[in-house]
Amino acid sequence: MSEMELSKEESVYLAYRDGGGESILPAHCKELGVSVEEGKEMIRSQYTLRQENGTLQPYDKTI
Repeated sequence: MSEMELSKEESVYLAYRDGGGESILPAHCKELGVSVEEGKEMIRSQYTLRQENGTLQPYDKTI
């Protein structure tokens, strides 16, 4: 099975959603080379995109 390539925005969103919320952001954002504020914007953007596409799930969350 091949691995799916995630964008930085998707990676930050999924780390936030599935990996422990805001506590995961500083380390994950640093690893990706973005600021925590940029990461928060990415989370908001991904949430809005999922909402607009009708793919929002009960476990999705925004910041």
